[in-house]
Amino acid sequence: MPVTKRLREALLARMAAGVTVYRIAKDAGLAQPVVARFASGERQNIRGDTIDKLAAHLGLVLDSLPERPQGVVVHAKKAPPAARLRKTTPRIPKKG
Repeated sequence: MPVTKRLREALLARMAAGVTVYRIAKDAGLAQPVVARFASGERQNIRGDTIDKLAAHLGLVLDSLPERPQGVVVHAKKAPPAARLRKTTPRIPKKG
């Protein structure tokens, strides 16, 4: 069984037991919308660090799952738009 499927099943079981998505996300150190989209199936792929946090919170041991390669991100965030990069890049003063 793929890691994400097993993780989603554990997440849905926790929610069926009465734990809210907000509480799961907060306790796992994740944003609530990320957990909600993953639980609903709207988001199929999630980042490796998100998998690690959610699995640790849900008590899953991922090292025993052969489907997850070590050190590989399942889904990386997109690069920020160029406009945001320009705002955060320090400006070099012009000489003379």
